Amino acid sequence: MPIGTAARNAKPYLQLIITTNTVIIMKIFTLLPVFFIGCICTFFQLTLTAQTGGECPPKTLTLQPNADKGKDAFVHGLASLQDNNYGNDPSLQSMTWTFNGYPGTMRFYMGFDLSAIPAGAVVLSAKLSLYGLITANGSGNSCLSGDNDALIRRVTSAWDENAVTWNNQPSVDPNGIHVPPLCVGGADLTDFNITPLVQGMVSNPATNYGIQFALQLEEYYRAWIFNSSDSPDATKRPKLVIEYQEPCCEATLVLRPNAAKGKDAFVHGLSSLQDNNYGVEPSLQSMTWTFNGEPGTIRFYMGFDLSSIPQGSTIESAQLMLFGLITANNSGHSCLSGNNHAVIRRVTTGWNENTITWNNQPIVDPNGIPVLPPCTPGADLTQEIAPLVQAMINDPGHSFGIQFALALEEYYRAWIFHSSDSQDSTKWPKLVVKYKKPCVCANNLVQNGTFSEGTIDGDLGGPGALDYWTALQLSPQVISGDYCADPGAVLMWGNQKVGEGIKQLLNFQAGQAYEISFCGKWHPEVQPNVRFLFLASQGALIPGINSEYPVCGADCEEMILSPILTTSWATYTGQWTPSQNYDNLNILVSNNFNINNGSYVSWGIIDDICIRKAQASATKDIPTLLSGTLFPNPTSGDATLEFGTPLSNSATLVVSDLLGRVLRKLEVPRGATSLSVPLSDVPTGIYLTQVISSGKLLWSGKVVKAE
Repeated sequence: MPIGTAARNAKPYLQLIITTNTVIIMKIFTLLPVFFIGCICTFFQLTLTAQTGGECPPKTLTLQPNADKGKDAFVHGLASLQDNNYGNDPSLQSMTWTFNGYPGTMRFYMGFDLSAIPAGAVVLSAKLSLYGLITANGSGNSCLSGDNDALIRRVTSAWDENAVTWNNQPSVDPNGIHVPPLCVGGADLTDFNITPLVQGMVSNPATNYGIQFALQLEEYYRAWIFNSSDSPDATKRPKLVIEYQEPCCEATLVLRPNAAKGKDAFVHGLSSLQDNNYGVEPSLQSMTWTFNGEPGTIRFYMGFDLSSIPQGSTIESAQLMLFGLITANNSGHSCLSGNNHAVIRRVTTGWNENTITWNNQPIVDPNGIPVLPPCTPGADLTQEIAPLVQAMINDPGHSFGIQFALALEEYYRAWIFHSSDSQDSTKWPKLVVKYKKPCVCANNLVQNGTFSEGTIDGDLGGPGALDYWTALQLSPQVISGDYCADPGAVLMWGNQKVGEGIKQLLNFQAGQAYEISFCGKWHPEVQPNVRFLFLASQGALIPGINSEYPVCGADCEEMILSPILTTSWATYTGQWTPSQNYDNLNILVSNNFNINNGSYVSWGIIDDICIRKAQASATKDIPTLLSGTLFPNPTSGDATLEFGTPLSNSATLVVSDLLGRVLRKLEVPRGATSLSVPLSDVPTGIYLTQVISSGKLLWSGKVVKAE
């Protein structure tokens, strides 16, 4: 019986283990009959680590700053003290009292640095703890004349801890969170829920001016007194604990298939062996050699099941591990006549493990990843192939695994590894992929932007259906077999004059900036150069005659016209500020033609539409430590960032999109006065650029990438 035969016919056994932190680990073992003599004991193990439901695991940020990092102060309304600053006082006081017979009200303000939470994050909980204080004169919380109910309000204008006074105190949102009375002097207010306030600060970081704590009824004699961040007791300083969920999250896929699940084979170029199949061999060979004096070249092919990685994911690393083999005739890696440099290429046409031969081997991408030797027989190889795996995720229709071949197919050079048919399970080929899933669109104004709710394939309006969406005109198609992240997308055709469209009721406010993103691709039929056009309208647009688009008049405005789409799923971003109020979102297809003729239309697929109120720079109103100028801005290529003074320490340049996804991360040396910001290969859109050193934000700004 050839090696692997039993495994190929065995029945899989599935074991599902769910751990307490909601991470799923799947192990599949192939159960074989046990032979006590001459036993072939093989099994297949797959480990998939991911968060249930496609979500990201929550993270926790705990802030309890000291005097240097903290920002808190009270202000005093006593007439003689209204210009005094109490930013360094060890207490925080909110009360209405009399002072030597004169009435005075006190309130306090607090600010927390939330810059560690990425834009777009969802705040699951935010709990504030304030620790009671009895002052030297015996004062503390008091309900002497009535309950000391309080309100915590969001501050809506800037203030300085060392300059704030009663007379220049900042503005606040009139609405707030009610704090029930706590009348015991020295009592703590712990784990108090201020989640809505913190979510607002995270969603709009430019408006993170902190909170105000004030009596609900400012009548004497009622009081709250707590320790401040200047307290000598570090355990009593104000504390904020935030649990949040990032818009994007990482996952790891580990693949190590056995003969039953593995797909690998070598092909032999020796003239007498070119029609032979080697799909069940325990080895994978790539070499050029002579066989009884006749020349022959060998290459091998491998395939891995990547279907569990959502399209639109970013591959951060993909390590291919191959384990060296010395064959029965003592063959192994060899550099006998020169280095055995190899190339790993992406396979672009289909192949079958059990029928592939030299004469029917598949087509490969001519570009590949170089592999440097080891020349030592039996040596193992670990090779990073993230670009190839990323290409497979982006274009699954033209990705069928990898080819491993010598860069220079001249004898005598060789590589020999274990295959998935090896009897040693610890030597099977292994692929470890770390990837970031497509971002969740927090605070999305679009209902069912992922097209995953109420999805029924077919023409929208019958028999196809989507929750919250209707056809603007004609019959756009709902599809679930080709999508960006989650099943569900819309396929439409059109050009500048005629075509299909979808719409949804959605309110837009004049003067409010909006961030827009979507995932899209060209469906390669008829004309290329497909784009998507977003229109806002007041009231429903009226379809034109003969399938022509509605006229966009005084009550209609273009939001964005995307760049030209490719045949791979990609995310496109833009920003728009309406000139007037609108109540409808309309999405149409466009291209380079303006003619009512079916031969000049293009087909496009759209998914994952996200529209939300624009978030200003996370540091717009937070003082930075470095002056800098970013130019040209907008730019069609790279940009340059010049600093006002040389960097005193090394730093990191981080470029991210408006969804918080990091696109670039570059090290900046100490003493640098300028650096290049690489943007040539990023899509058009708006990007946040930050310079960070030792966890501190030195500089931040936005750059617009134009076509």
